[in-house]
Amino acid sequence: PDSPTAPAIFRNSTPSKEMILLPTSSENTAARRVKN
Repeated sequence: PDSPTAPAIFRNSTPSKEMILLPTSSENTAARRVKN
């Protein structure tokens, strides 16, 4: 059960990370523009 559970969690984490990374990148870009 560990084998199927591990990939299942990874799949759920993948979209979550992408969703978090997208806004994070935008915030970082905005922060850099503000600093510049």
